Amino acid sequence: MAPSFSHSGTESTGAQGVDELNVISGAVVAAGVRIHRKLGPGLLESVYEVVLARDLVRLGFRVERQRAVSFEFEGTTFDGACRPDPIINKNVIVEVKPLGRWTRCLSAGSSPASRS
Repeated sequence: MAPSFSHSGTESTGAQGVDELNVISGAVVAAGVRIHRKLGPGLLESVYEVVLARDLVRLGFRVERQRAVSFEFEGTTFDGACRPDPIINKNVIVEVKPLGRWTRCLSAGSSPASRS
């Protein structure tokens, strides 16, 4: 069964919940910057997603990738309505979007290894 997410109750998350979201988002941003610096632009989205998920798991986060998510809107339930990129600790959804996809793929000698 697909996980179900609800927005209700998030208004009173409390300091502990906010602290957890800050830790998760900080780790996501730091890992994303590191990955971008190491790999550069131009690879398929799945490459960045796999590396990001691996880094976050190594940091101790629970990561689900491409998991079907259901939601309810005004009494109508949408089962498996989307498959977000990584979901971290069931609290943060990350949307991975690479830039310059064709630049790298069409440029000769521009692999990440050639920049090391």
